[in-house]
Amino acid sequence: MIEFTQLDKVLIDSLNSVDQSYFETVYHNVEAFAAAFENRVGRIDEGNFHRYGERVFCYEFYHQLRLCVDKEKEEFPDFLANTLIQGEVHKMMVLGLVERFGFVPLSSDMTPDFLIHGPAVDNHPCAIEVKCLNNLSHNALLRDLQKLDELITRFNYEQAYSINVNCATQHIENLLDSIAEDISRLGGRSRIKIVCKENQSSTVKFWQI
Repeated sequence: MIEFTQLDKVLIDSLNSVDQSYFETVYHNVEAFAAAFENRVGRIDEGNFHRYGERVFCYEFYHQLRLCVDKEKEEFPDFLANTLIQGEVHKMMVLGLVERFGFVPLSSDMTPDFLIHGPAVDNHPCAIEVKCLNNLSHNALLRDLQKLDELITRFNYEQAYSINVNCATQHIENLLDSIAEDISRLGGRSRIKIVCKENQSSTVKFWQI
């Protein structure tokens, strides 16, 4: 059973505050154009095209996360003290800087979707990756988990979240079963949580890997 942390609860509140219109964009009555939509990121359902835009979702999620963190700070001023919430920060492999802070170089340059950290200091509470695909593949999920694992084990991030929206809970569970052996090799797996919220009205589901 997962024990929910203060940050877990803030993430739940933030996800629940994102309106359904940010989960997907629906183009109605596209039967005549269905072929043109086949290779787009989305699905055709009852003559409508449901498109999933990660950036659209992430912009609103960032806004709601900021609001929820600020609200939490009103009651608990020390919550995430001396940190910033930043999106798409490019983690460059400048070896001199990496060595200066005592980090282990990442396998490549990375741009996580969100970081909660104190830039240029060793204060790294959280890294977040987001996926908005209804048909998330096991390779895409594993790549996100491997990226988060490196940020934990090499860059001293305290915890990490793989947030998945528009994807069914059962699909995530099947993916986790299919990559269980790969997950077992992640050194920071005990500090990574997988989060699923299929749509705005669904309950947020957590897995501790």
